[in-house]
Amino acid sequence: MLYNAARDAADAVSMPKTTEAGITDFSGTTFPPIFVMNLYYTAIGIARSLRSCPVKVYGLFSEKDSPGTRCRFFKGTYQVPNGRDEPEKLCERLLELRQFHSLNPVIFPTRDFDVLFLHRYRDRLAPFYRLPHPAGLDISQLMDKFTIANIALNNQIPTPKTRIYACAKEIEQDVKSVCLPLVLKPRFAYYWRQNGAWTKVGARKAVFVESLQQLCQECQQLKSVPGEILAQEFIRGVDSDIVVFCCYVGQDGQLLAYFTARKLRQCPPLFGTGSVVELADVPSIIPPSLKLLKACGYTGLAEIEFKYDRARDQFFFIEINPRHWDQHELGNLVHVNLSWVAYQDMVGLSPERQFPSTLSPNSKWIAERELAFSLIGNSYRKVIALRSSKNPMQYFAIVSGTFAELVDILRGRKIFSILRLSDPVPGILMCFSLMRELSKRIWVSALNFLSTDRRAV
Repeated sequence: MLYNAARDAADAVSMPKTTEAGITDFSGTTFPPIFVMNLYYTAIGIARSLRSCPVKVYGLFSEKDSPGTRCRFFKGTYQVPNGRDEPEKLCERLLELRQFHSLNPVIFPTRDFDVLFLHRYRDRLAPFYRLPHPAGLDISQLMDKFTIANIALNNQIPTPKTRIYACAKEIEQDVKSVCLPLVLKPRFAYYWRQNGAWTKVGARKAVFVESLQQLCQECQQLKSVPGEILAQEFIRGVDSDIVVFCCYVGQDGQLLAYFTARKLRQCPPLFGTGSVVELADVPSIIPPSLKLLKACGYTGLAEIEFKYDRARDQFFFIEINPRHWDQHELGNLVHVNLSWVAYQDMVGLSPERQFPSTLSPNSKWIAERELAFSLIGNSYRKVIALRSSKNPMQYFAIVSGTFAELVDILRGRKIFSILRLSDPVPGILMCFSLMRELSKRIWVSALNFLSTDRRAV
């Protein structure tokens, strides 16, 4: 049976007092708890960001090997059904968990499936939880890459040319009219993440196409993947040309916190997830970002991505994430705690605005697992290209170059996605998992290398 007085109790939060000196006194204040969905990089960052705040954070997990299940900054964790595969059961489980807390918990989603789940089950969950988006917001328009591109275009925000196709077969029929190079991507990101589609698309968020022959080959592979596909102009450049505006817009529509950053490395390159992201002062993307959010009537957490076109000297809008993202904890290095600002606003407090302080050079967020695989993978490909060489200095140059690249990345202030001295267990478990996976990959690669050499002989 649900806690019937839940809504009344949640609205009766005792508010903190502000002294004459302007200092906020939280003593005697009761704060609703936080539920964080899916305990990976993003969720761990939320718990660590709130470790010194007067609020209890609970984790929701469906996969027992999630690294966040061992994070010491969660007050507790609850096993729940996966919202991607069993949304109805997840809803029932959340209603069941609600009775163990006297105040309406705040829910923070950490992936697109979570956002859609909370939107679809709003009517059943809203009486018992504090949800991240208001009832009148059409959240699907922000997750629809075609719709959001048109909204940006209609508001004079530079956007890559975009065409939509019902399926890969339509692209094949229209192959003579497309402009290359281009990027193929799903209309909704989750299209390629469900029902085995991720494997069929080669575990890629987007597909870069340079030739008509490649386009035909990719269309053949995408034919078995359901959902509409976008063919979008490719904005030339490298990973470091991608920048992001990270912010929280309050329920009154005011910008309460933000910082800007630059991606230094992605995994995989060009269209992957940022594995090394650096704080950067990019003021020119702030006005178009706020303009886009206002056009959508959006309030809440958001990460808006742009890519700089050097030839046209212009930033082009790429996409928006209406939720927490992996690198949000990076803001803490410039005193911008997005999670704490969002929480205060969601429970009816009046958070102070947090805008970035003076940037320190080389302030980075690093996904250590992805970085390790990227560096080792690049080195391996270089070694394979030189395998006919008998000059040991060439191999030494590859190793020393990789080491120098790693040293450069590790310079300055850093936040790691998992490794943390104050929270060691997730990092220790990740290291063991990383070593197992690397050993397996090295063994397989060595066997392939030897078999190729034997065939050559």
